[in-house]
Amino acid sequence: MLLSCFIVNAQKKSDTVTVRKSNQILILDNDYGEYIKNDTSSVNKLIGNVKLLHGSDTLYCDSAYFYTQRNGVEAFGDVLIRQLDGTEASADYMRYNGKTKIVYMRSDGLNDVQLFDGKLNTLWSKEIDYNMQTKVGKYHKRGFLQTETTVVESNTGEYNMKSKDARFKGNVIVTDPEYRAVSEDLGYNTDTKVARFFAPSVVTNDKSILQTSNGVYDTKNRISHFVDRSSILNEGQYIEGDTLDYNRNSGYGYARGNVIAIDTGMKSILYCGAADYNEIRKTLLAFDKPLMRKTDGKDSMFIKADTFFSAPDPSKGKVLSAQDSLQQTANDIISSIGADSALNAADSSLHLLDTVLSKPDIKDTMSLIPDDAFGLGDASLMDSIPSVDSVLPKTDSSSTVSKLKEQMDQMVYNKANSENKKLSSEASDTMQLSSSAIRLRNFDSASQTYRNTPQEPDTSGPRYFVGYHHVLIYNDSLQGKCDSIRYSQVDSFLRMYQNPVLWPKNGELLGDVIYMKTDSNKLKQVIVPKNAIMINRSGPEKANMFDQIQGNSINGYLSNNSLDSMIAEPDASSIYFVKDEDSAYVGSSEAKSETIKVFFKKEEIDKIYYIKNVEQKTTPMKDVAPASLRLSRYKWREEERPKTLEAFLNGTTLPHSPSLLEMYEELPLQNNEEADSTKQ
Repeated sequence: MLLSCFIVNAQKKSDTVTVRKSNQILILDNDYGEYIKNDTSSVNKLIGNVKLLHGSDTLYCDSAYFYTQRNGVEAFGDVLIRQLDGTEASADYMRYNGKTKIVYMRSDGLNDVQLFDGKLNTLWSKEIDYNMQTKVGKYHKRGFLQTETTVVESNTGEYNMKSKDARFKGNVIVTDPEYRAVSEDLGYNTDTKVARFFAPSVVTNDKSILQTSNGVYDTKNRISHFVDRSSILNEGQYIEGDTLDYNRNSGYGYARGNVIAIDTGMKSILYCGAADYNEIRKTLLAFDKPLMRKTDGKDSMFIKADTFFSAPDPSKGKVLSAQDSLQQTANDIISSIGADSALNAADSSLHLLDTVLSKPDIKDTMSLIPDDAFGLGDASLMDSIPSVDSVLPKTDSSSTVSKLKEQMDQMVYNKANSENKKLSSEASDTMQLSSSAIRLRNFDSASQTYRNTPQEPDTSGPRYFVGYHHVLIYNDSLQGKCDSIRYSQVDSFLRMYQNPVLWPKNGELLGDVIYMKTDSNKLKQVIVPKNAIMINRSGPEKANMFDQIQGNSINGYLSNNSLDSMIAEPDASSIYFVKDEDSAYVGSSEAKSETIKVFFKKEEIDKIYYIKNVEQKTTPMKDVAPASLRLSRYKWREEERPKTLEAFLNGTTLPHSPSLLEMYEELPLQNNEEADSTKQ
């Protein structure tokens, strides 16, 4: 007893010493103590207001066993450890090794063990191991890290209070006012607010759902960089790729490698090597061998082109004339190149710069359209538009979030000449659409927003897409080819521009422009407004016989994607090989009239009617020279036609099933059998 009292009194005198350089634990205070010694060990039993000092670290508790030879402590009741840098640890029970400076802490009551780093970050669990030298705390029986705004919960975890790095494994849940994440393996830095994903993870916010298994999410700047197969789902749009970059502030994202983009509104799936999208404006630019699949149940239409661009249709609620539609398509294609591709001008894999198309006044726009707007001949409507390869820089999908942030911080205000270059209409039928009509808005890189931020666009209405160049269409019963194509949900018309051709089963349809009316992805109507001709092979190939219907315009009606009837007018003409009741050819018929009405049966002419100002000539079969019977617009383009789906898919991105979409069954997906059949 005397010895214990002596120790207590002696240590009270040391309260004035704040730091001792000895490795020995010192007793600073206690109400009652006993010293127990045997042959192998000695222990101080301390009770009431216990205070111990080890170097610069102070321990408080209700009672303790101090093992002097081992330089260790067992502490009980309201245990508290304080370090000079502000770190604090509290528990019901603590075991401390003075040689290794490792602490084991346990909670015996309702409150968890707490490890506080002095900067609003606390580790909580029923049991925590803490190394006071390395300042690393660990738990193994479910715990969580609480920061000022974020809580991370997991089965196991550790937190380095020097580097502020934390690692969590097993049923990880991150809760934050702006997002929620679940993962099996996640890292987090409480200073930078950067989360790192090392296992399959899902991040949700009020606008989107992200999935990844490897990458980083800068929660402070709201930038994501995922380097393994990842996806993002927002309103009506799903994108999946081998790498994915996304900035929630600007809405821009970039997917690279085996990209799949699903648009639920248009019931379409895009497969490509690369895609840029804007979550806010709901735009998507797909390039690098893109393939579109429009689907409705088991019926599919495939479209491939050099580039696809989709967005909310600005013509919502408007009825466009044929000339307006042509101009709109040209503007759409310029917009797709300028407004979404040129945002990579700073050669950053995640660029925040937005661009807008400088559109001329509507009166100027109408003056640009020549009277013969559809008489384009062999000139391409898009000749003056640069290819997507010349506009898009190469992006580096392996760059880190820090690099992306550095690039964005270095961005300077960008302002292009705001004065529109006036577009002139030459004597030819080709409209010269200059890419210099694109201008950039002032951009504030510090706030990552626009100066004079424009009103957020209405993206809730119908959408459209354009495809350009080298467009090919494939359906089991119909194929097509043109330079560029546009589809809008406003009127459900698929518009084919520049030397278009459609191939039904046994024939082809030609004209300056072709419109196709769709219903649930099935063709219902075909309109050729100018220089139209319908050609159908009659008889065997070697007979070289073709039924031909020609008119200034042709309006065809389809059933199950096959021609059912057709009207050609005005100045209509035809060449038709006549059969008897036994389907034997008896001669040819050449006719002209104001209107020709044709009815088809099994893709062949069944009945034909001539209306007003009819002129007709018939020739017996023995006197017919089939090769000489050709209308003025006849041009047989069978060699350009894709004969099989396999031939059609050659040189493009093959359809493949999304690997991260199990939780979204409502999206239009192809079944595995169909996917496998296209990979041959």
